[in-house]
Amino acid sequence: MFNIFKRKPSKEATAANMASQVLSIQLALGGSDLPAISAAHDRVALGYVFGFHDALCQAMKIPGSSFQGFAVLKASFSQLAGTAGQRILDECIALQSDPEFLKGMKVGGAEAYLLLREKKPALGLSIHLQRRENAP
Repeated sequence: MFNIFKRKPSKEATAANMASQVLSIQLALGGSDLPAISAAHDRVALGYVFGFHDALCQAMKIPGSSFQGFAVLKASFSQLAGTAGQRILDECIALQSDPEFLKGMKVGGAEAYLLLREKKPALGLSIHLQRRENAP
């Protein structure tokens, strides 16, 4: 009746849902999806997605390289890309030393913090995808 005994979602589930919702909107605005970004080998966009997750986990006090941090990544990437999510997550992990990936990661992380702390909308991924689409 009053939902007194209703269990609150874990902070990991909250982080995964928040990341996938914000990124889904950006992907839609950019006219793409995560599997298409992976297929295009867009390292900046992949870095943005990964960096957004990383910063969100840090802000929510979820250690990024912990079991909980990987659970957030795995759940969110699955929400964003279905069965291709794990493959794309593995691709992101392999790209961690790539300069283009790191550039995107920095922007994604900064925008996640601005979203959480200052309520500024995160739009960098959608802008990047639109520019890429309109490039000659």
